[in-house]
Amino acid sequence: MSASESDDEVVLDKEYVGAPPPPGVHVPTASELLSLCDAEVPRSTLTLPSDPPSGVPAIWVKYGYAVYWNEVLAQSMAYHELRRLGSAARAPAVYYAFQLYHTVYLVMEYIPGRTVGEAMEDETTSDEEKEHIKSLVALCLSEMHRIPIAPGTRPTAIDGGKLRYTGLDDSRGPRYYENTDQLEAHMNKEPMVFCQSDWYHGNFMIDDAGRIVAIDFSETSIVPASFARYKLYDHRLAFDLPLEQVYIPMEGGIDNVNAVNSVCGIMAMASYFFARVGKRTPGGTDEEQQRLKETSKSYYPRPDEKLET
Repeated sequence: MSASESDDEVVLDKEYVGAPPPPGVHVPTASELLSLCDAEVPRSTLTLPSDPPSGVPAIWVKYGYAVYWNEVLAQSMAYHELRRLGSAARAPAVYYAFQLYHTVYLVMEYIPGRTVGEAMEDETTSDEEKEHIKSLVALCLSEMHRIPIAPGTRPTAIDGGKLRYTGLDDSRGPRYYENTDQLEAHMNKEPMVFCQSDWYHGNFMIDDAGRIVAIDFSETSIVPASFARYKLYDHRLAFDLPLEQVYIPMEGGIDNVNAVNSVCGIMAMASYFFARVGKRTPGGTDEEQQRLKETSKSYYPRPDEKLET
């Protein structure tokens, strides 16, 4: 998106208006957020009450120069698509977001609960309850992998930029991809999936109704299924998830997880090596990369998308 002008006449670099809030919830304007938030912090949060106050926050604001626009669009996509699937897993609704200079402000639904990490580390949590929590995390990941991705979709971050994936050395891919053919130099063709790749126990929570919620989407991209499958072996959950509990579409028996393991190992040691290899594959020249950067569009929301309210 190009620079836009919000209702309160603050000229913004990017702006996103998401799901309508429930009655009694005031979504702050850009000017109000700028007066409440310190733009010079890498990442911070604040809560805002309902009107009239109910004793429970109504809005959660995440902001900072280390909050990425990709998170805004990926979280909104997860919220709408999980609802469309009728999923038992959920993501917080995105009400409003904007970027001013390098700082992103993300206004979302406040969901009462505690993180999976807090629940697992609680001494009062029984072994049986811990196993149930693990199954909920597996369910959440499986449901996100079920989000429909159109055949032929190019590997991309949700905001249209380079892949954001925690298996990469700096969590971002070394190049843009125009179509799946260009990635076949690294991977054989396989189903593309919505992949929240930062599997950390603080990025999932159990709400007060016992439902599983995904709450961090900065490292989310559309990737070949083997990249999602690789996360079963490379994550920060502090507990293992049985392979059979996490649904990942692997049509036709295609499974390149060993290749992903090899590639990510190389990138972790020397990401410049993978970048050099990428320049030798189709679409990897400086000229082609500049063209893709200039023409890349956000994967979500799509122009014809009818969002659930």
